[in-house]
Amino acid sequence: VGTNGVNAAGLSDMVGNVSEWTSDCWEGDCGRRVFRSTSWGSDLSPGYRDRYRTSDRYANLGFRVSRTLD
Repeated sequence: VGTNGVNAAGLSDMVGNVSEWTSDCWEGDCGRRVFRSTSWGSDLSPGYRDRYRTSDRYANLGFRVSRTLD
């Protein structure tokens, strides 16, 4: 569960496209943010988790827009 309270576990179609930025800071350092999953250019597992600096930009790193359904 990210700091925004969203739990991506159990969602379908989460593999492919791009690795996803999250709102989570990496070990308390908010200059580095957590990204999850894998992308079209990677052979990592879907549960992969790592970090990048917030200023980093890559073609295979993006985000998902989500909202809570009533």
